[in-house]
Amino acid sequence: MRIAPVGMYFAHALSRERNQDRLIPGIFRTGSDLAAITHGHPTGCLSAGVLAVIVGLVLAGRPLKEAVDEAKKELRNHKSHKETLAAIEQAEALAEARPRERSALRVMGKGFVAEEALAMGLYCALSAHVFEDGIILAVNHSGDSDSTGRMMPSSKSSIEALADDLAAFPDWRLGSESDREERAFYTNRYPIG
Repeated sequence: MRIAPVGMYFAHALSRERNQDRLIPGIFRTGSDLAAITHGHPTGCLSAGVLAVIVGLVLAGRPLKEAVDEAKKELRNHKSHKETLAAIEQAEALAEARPRERSALRVMGKGFVAEEALAMGLYCALSAHVFEDGIILAVNHSGDSDSTGRMMPSSKSSIEALADDLAAFPDWRLGSESDREERAFYTNRYPIG
């Protein structure tokens, strides 16, 4: 749930890149690596990589279903991907067969583990007619609704503002020498172009 800013950070680079596929492995890896700080199980890390790719591609203008397909393609390149892939594919199938049903969310689990929360958030986003419907569905179930709700950010203007700030990060003018060293570290560690 806290990985969405990774996708936001890379969205600017994705929107300027003709061959977006070239950037997807780095976005996935960055999301996965950051999740590894607190998630020891591979599905936690892989789910985070998937979310980072989806958020980045959607903000760069790709349709949600296409972004999910691209994220799944990258996911398949990683060991231990089957559990996360199965959860995503179940969410896609349920969104197609049973859109906007709280009972369909129960089929996917409670959302207390990463792949369930990701799948539930994707189900809500894929099956909603409008953003508000997806949010209402995501936060009104008996499981870990705050996690699934956070998979769907709360307002378009706040998303755009945060995405703009993250995209402009390499251009920030940092004052002190230690700030410039920190910026150089992150710019080298997480290149965007």
